[in-house]
Amino acid sequence: MKIVYVGARPQVNGATKVAITHCNILHKLGHEIRFAVLGTQSLDWGKPLIKVEYLTSLRRMKIDEQEMIVALDCLVANWLVRQYGSQRVISFIQTNEPNLYTDLELIKAAESGFMLPNPKIVVSKYLQDVLKGYGSDSYIIAPSINEKSFYPIERSAPEAGKPFKVLIVGSYEHPLKQIPQAFTALEYLKSFGVDVRLVRLVRKEEAITPKDIETVWYVNPPQEDIGEIYRSVDALLFPSSSEGFGLPILEAMTSGVPFVATDSGGSRELMSEHGQDTLIDVGDTKAMGMALYHLATKQEHWWNLRNLGLKQAKQWSWEETGTILEKYLKSIYDTVF
Repeated sequence: MKIVYVGARPQVNGATKVAITHCNILHKLGHEIRFAVLGTQSLDWGKPLIKVEYLTSLRRMKIDEQEMIVALDCLVANWLVRQYGSQRVISFIQTNEPNLYTDLELIKAAESGFMLPNPKIVVSKYLQDVLKGYGSDSYIIAPSINEKSFYPIERSAPEAGKPFKVLIVGSYEHPLKQIPQAFTALEYLKSFGVDVRLVRLVRKEEAITPKDIETVWYVNPPQEDIGEIYRSVDALLFPSSSEGFGLPILEAMTSGVPFVATDSGGSRELMSEHGQDTLIDVGDTKAMGMALYHLATKQEHWWNLRNLGLKQAKQWSWEETGTILEKYLKSIYDTVF
């Protein structure tokens, strides 16, 4: 197959990681794969196997007549379908895109992308249900995890009187990540006498931190180092208001790190057995703080959630996902070319 993945200004985040992994898998399987992005900023992404092409305009992109197109966001999908038809363009949807915008025109454009008659891949049943609300069918291909980077190590549970390290991933300014609420939750946790230490994993430098909480920063680290960052902490706090899948939760589970997360769509599919103590209502900062307090002060509880996460993480494998991905794309490719 000849396939080009096309996105608009992708950032160093989970969605881009998944898209590049798709490309690498298909490349290794012998297919001709390209990855094209609108913008000039380098992704600086751990040497993907395929070359990243940077475009100043979608109109300047050259598409081979035997090339299938995978659109990485709805706005790009809208333009590509108009140019190349709905059969040849597959939308790869990893988030509830209308939620990303406040501008009404952009919201309408994202919603129109959800209503396109083209094939669609989603990463969770949550997003599949969202698409159904727009009258569109979709096929679920969930992300997986790189076990060479993410794996558990022998360690001890948090102990009273010692620093309790909490990892928070994502930009403070991102409208869906709810980092301000996470900071409030940590300040609430500190009020119970826990020696909270914050570990921040972000793509660019930030200045805002919780009040009186020591913070360690990892700014756009090499991808191969991220697993080590997870293994250095005691818990992940994942407070998003909307997630298509919630890849940091899977990364934490595979690394043997318990987590506290909000009920934010796709995240709940990773947490079906964890119970209410880790699945928090969006914005409930006191509940987040109390769930973290239980992890910090109850070693048996910490071990139970660690072991449960390790067990659940075994359900995801890039090898299996790659087989499903190739089979699905080929089923479409063979009907078009």
